[in-house]
Amino acid sequence: MEGNTHRSNKQSIDRSMYTVVLTKWLEAASTFYNHYNQLRPYATLVSSGQDLSAAKFVNQSQCPAGQLRRLLGRMHQELEMLVQDMDQAETPDSGCTQQQCRKLTTHTRILTQLNQRAQTMSLLITLPAS
Repeated sequence: MEGNTHRSNKQSIDRSMYTVVLTKWLEAASTFYNHYNQLRPYATLVSSGQDLSAAKFVNQSQCPAGQLRRLLGRMHQELEMLVQDMDQAETPDSGCTQQQCRKLTTHTRILTQLNQRAQTMSLLITLPAS
């Protein structure tokens, strides 16, 4: 029994490291959520054709509507994967396993990349065509 306890402790990350990993993930996820909600109305308006001025605005900006829809599709896909992974995750009281922390770190990296693309897309939407 003692050998199993030693092995499980070796596979877990200390609580302070888990806190850092989780904090970075939460910050990236919050920014991701904000970007997604900021961009989604533009794609919805362009797709539905309900507001021709919004569609015209996006199409005349430096941001093609197709790129916007693809980015939002990728963001939505990543969000679904994150939710699925979070549903499967078990967080022990003492921290997280190395595998769980690696997964959170990977998700943080992906979210950060998508956040950078979303920020660029937001800037492009607000720039008029030259």
